[in-house]
Amino acid sequence: MIRNRLAHEARLMFLASIKTGEYKTMWWYKAYLQNHLWVDMCGLATAGFALYGEVPDAEIWINQAHSKFLKILEALGTDGASHEGVGYWSYGVEYLLKYLDLAKQLLGCDLFNNTWFRKTIYYRLYMSLPRGMWKDSMTIVNIADCPMRDWYGPDYILRKLATEYKDGYAQWLAEELDKAGVVSPVSGWLNILWYDPTVKPTPPYDLPTMKHFDDLDIVVMRDSWINENILFVFKCGPFIGHSALKKFNYDPGGGHVHPDVNHFILVAYGKWLIVDDGYLSKWTRQHNTIVFNIDGREVGQLGEGSMWFKGDEVIKRKRISAIIRVESNPIFDYVIGDAYNIYPDIVGLKKFLRHVIYLKPDIFIIIDEIETTRPQVPEWLLHYDGTLRNIGQNTFILTNGDVNLKIDVVLPHEFRYEIYEQIGVRERGQEKRLPTLKIVPLQKSNKTIIIVVLHPAKSGNEHPSIMEIHENGKLGLLIKYKGEEKKILFNFARKKRNDRIFELVGMDEPINTYSFTRELPPLDP
Repeated sequence: MIRNRLAHEARLMFLASIKTGEYKTMWWYKAYLQNHLWVDMCGLATAGFALYGEVPDAEIWINQAHSKFLKILEALGTDGASHEGVGYWSYGVEYLLKYLDLAKQLLGCDLFNNTWFRKTIYYRLYMSLPRGMWKDSMTIVNIADCPMRDWYGPDYILRKLATEYKDGYAQWLAEELDKAGVVSPVSGWLNILWYDPTVKPTPPYDLPTMKHFDDLDIVVMRDSWINENILFVFKCGPFIGHSALKKFNYDPGGGHVHPDVNHFILVAYGKWLIVDDGYLSKWTRQHNTIVFNIDGREVGQLGEGSMWFKGDEVIKRKRISAIIRVESNPIFDYVIGDAYNIYPDIVGLKKFLRHVIYLKPDIFIIIDEIETTRPQVPEWLLHYDGTLRNIGQNTFILTNGDVNLKIDVVLPHEFRYEIYEQIGVRERGQEKRLPTLKIVPLQKSNKTIIIVVLHPAKSGNEHPSIMEIHENGKLGLLIKYKGEEKKILFNFARKKRNDRIFELVGMDEPINTYSFTRELPPLDP
């Protein structure tokens, strides 16, 4: 009875995975970057292996699944990151690993020699929340359609990665998650099969505090791996990554991506401060980026407007976004995100560069350069957790428990602001309220500069004084903090989009531990 049912379901799964007029092909049959295909083909292969030699079609099922997995592995990016978010990463990677393990044992085919798999442990590691924040419902950064915890494992997933790649960081993270009691009980038995005690756990304390995933273009910044007081995550890449965007002329599985180009989150001292919207319908306005008000109508990024991201809209128009510069050194981390042409043509966007300057250990300067072919009104959005109040003409204080975030709006000088609740909608129609700060310049312009300084601190601790200055024909900031002064000048007349926008006056040029630049072709006039 079990054999007959398994064979019946496998036949249906096989027919659903091929293009045939005899049976309804499922939408995921060529969604090589979507978890549905990964899970279903693992099931088809497993049925084929179980019934091999007993059911004539079993070999066909194995061959079909294997061919799909070869295309899946080819489609994966080069940086180990997941466009679907960490939650779906744990779900999808479990089934990828199950198939790779079966193929190695039963087919003698070792598919583990794959760049994405070798690097994916670092995606899960860097996207971990600070260790002191872990609890059953909260362990990870929730960018894309993602909760704040892993749906599956991830202890046994990490142990398999540790076993295959002799990676002590993976082994360490698995052990720490187990000790904290924050793993999912699903498939926990795989810990027995996939654990290699010869791989010794290695704490990440020797790893850089900044990580750039250069295919999806996500940058993660920390103040430390030991104290872990501050975590900042910035995102500005193609919705499925640079590699996949070059390979596919259709959307191969980007439905769980968000319209969140130039979006960021901030966690400090154990509290969420600047937040993502979570698993909701896809709207730019729910993210910490820019929308435009055109004749009273809100216009966000391409792909928005439904429960699932409309990736074909982006691919058919050949649109892209990218991180075009990253620097990291002991003094600062620096990122430039280029929204490029990811907004609809009605915006007339010529430039939306977002610069993030992380002056270590705890000051963030966000600079937006916005140019359009005709005067527009950009709306600068920030979503937060806590209570927000205005304490002066251009200063806000966000309070979440015993942590404050000071928000200084340096530019524009004249703006209106709104503090309100944005309403997001979940898949089954439930509403989620998103506390929101909106900054809107009072004047339309085809060139707008927005500068905002963020500083998190424990309640009662000092915040820096931020003063606008003009020196040698340049706009700058004078930052007074803890008895010291730092002067930073900006160069808005740079020759190239990916040139550094600032200089730290009176300081020797620090030596970068990481440096990256990317050139994009000129935008169409």
